[in-house]
Amino acid sequence: EYEECKAFWDYVCRRNLQDDFIKHANERMGDPVWFIAALKRIGFRKGTPDYQYIVSNGKYHSLWLELKAKDQRSLKKRVEQQGMIDRLLQRGHFASFAY
Repeated sequence: EYEECKAFWDYVCRRNLQDDFIKHANERMGDPVWFIAALKRIGFRKGTPDYQYIVSNGKYHSLWLELKAKDQRSLKKRVEQQGMIDRLLQRGHFASFAY
């Protein structure tokens, strides 16, 4: 997934959109338990999508993307990720998995 994120960010920068994108630092694989607990105390949410485009298009408040490696398309989505995407959609944002 890291390579996909690098390619996506290159695409964003080539189109000069980087000021309107936020990368949510939600990769916590391998972090110590105490660090994850500290992050949760300040609002860390499991399942938060990787990127947010903070510009409304008149129909949606913003765009949220959860990037996945191409070979993960057929894999079951994590419950937290699907739940967050569902909540964002219900609240007027567009949110999706992207491969």
